[in-house]
Amino acid sequence: MPASPASAAPSAAPADVGRTPRHSALGTALIIAGAQCSFFIGAAFATGQESMQYFTSHGWAGIVTVLAMTALFAWTMTSLTEWGRARHGQRAEPFTGICGPLIGWVLRLLSPLFLFLISVMMVAGAGATMSDAFGWPDWGGKVLLAAMLLLTLSMGFVGLVEVIGRLGPILVLLVAVVSAWILIRNWGELGNAAENLEKYQPAAAIDNPWVSMLMYSIAMLVIAVPFLAALGSNGEAPSRSTIPGGLIGALIFGVAMGVTALALLAALPLIHDSGAPMLVLGSDLNPTLGVAFALVAFLGIYSTAAPMLWTIADQMPGRESRLVHRLTGVALAVLALICGLVLDFSTLVGAIYPKVGYVGLLFFGILLVRQIISRSYSLAPRH
Repeated sequence: MPASPASAAPSAAPADVGRTPRHSALGTALIIAGAQCSFFIGAAFATGQESMQYFTSHGWAGIVTVLAMTALFAWTMTSLTEWGRARHGQRAEPFTGICGPLIGWVLRLLSPLFLFLISVMMVAGAGATMSDAFGWPDWGGKVLLAAMLLLTLSMGFVGLVEVIGRLGPILVLLVAVVSAWILIRNWGELGNAAENLEKYQPAAAIDNPWVSMLMYSIAMLVIAVPFLAALGSNGEAPSRSTIPGGLIGALIFGVAMGVTALALLAALPLIHDSGAPMLVLGSDLNPTLGVAFALVAFLGIYSTAAPMLWTIADQMPGRESRLVHRLTGVALAVLALICGLVLDFSTLVGAIYPKVGYVGLLFFGILLVRQIISRSYSLAPRH
C-alpha cells in the first residue's frame, strides 16, 4: 500500500521533468521495472560481490532470506513510486514528506553522501571488472565509466529513464541466465554446500543471515528513495498506477539475486576468495562468455551509477535550472572518478551497505507506521 500523502503546497517542477514517450500500460510497467532494476544491479551485483557477502556466505539460510528481500523490495518500490505519482509534477521531497521536517532534513543531508559513496564504489568496480576481464590498467575502466556518465547526465531525467529502463531488464536477465548455467553445471556441489562453506568460507559483511539481508535491503532501498519518488512523479500519466512496475521490478531482481546466490554456493571452491566471482565463473564456462559477461557487468555498473549521480544533483541548490542540474551531475561524475581511483572495490562493498542500512531502518520504520495508520483510518467506520 502506498504511503499516505503529506500535506504540502505544490512547488516548482523538478529540473528535466517532461513526458516520456507514450507507452501502453504494460510498456509503462516494464519501463518502470527496468529503471528500478537498473538502479539496483550495479557493480557489486553484476560481479557477484553482493550475493557472495550478504547471501551465499550464509549458506542455505542466506538463500531463504532472498525471499524476504524480494518482498521488502516489492513493498518499497511500489510505495515510493506511488507516493511520487500522487504528487505528479510537484517538487515533493520524500524524506521530509514521509518523515517530517526534522528527521526528513537529517535524512536529506545523509542521502547524497551515501549515494556518492556508492557511486564511488561503482567507479572502483568498473576498474576491477575491466582489469579482470581484459587486462586493462585499473584506471582504464574507471575513466571509461566516467566518460559514459558525463554523456548520460547531460541528457536529463527523461533521457536517463528511457536508457536505463530498457537496459535494466536485459542486464538482469543475462546475469540470471549465466547464473542458471553455472548452477546447472555445478548442481552436484550443492549437496556439499555445508562442507564447502566450512572449507571455503567467503567473507560475510554481517554474521547473522537475517540481519545481513535486512541491512543490505534497507541500504539499497533507502538510497533509492529520491529516485523512486521521481520515477513516479515524472511518469507519463499521473492516473496510471505504478504498482505493476514495482512488483515486476522486485520479482525480476529477486529471482536474479536468488539464482546468482545459488550459483555461487554451488561453485564455492572456485570463487570463495575472488573479487569478481561471476566474471571468474563466466570465463570458466567459456572464454568468450567471460568477455561478454564482463561487458554486461560493466553496463550494470553504468546503469546504477548514472541514476545515483542524477539523484544527488537533484538534491543540490539550483536544481530548478536544467543547466545547473546537468553541470552538477558532470562535476559529481568527475569527483567520483577521482575518489574511485584511490579506493578499493571489495572493501567498499562490505563497509558501506551495513552503515547505510542502520540509517535506513529509521526511514522505513516511519513509512510502515504511516501506512498502518492510514490503512486503519480508511477502514474505520464513518458516522
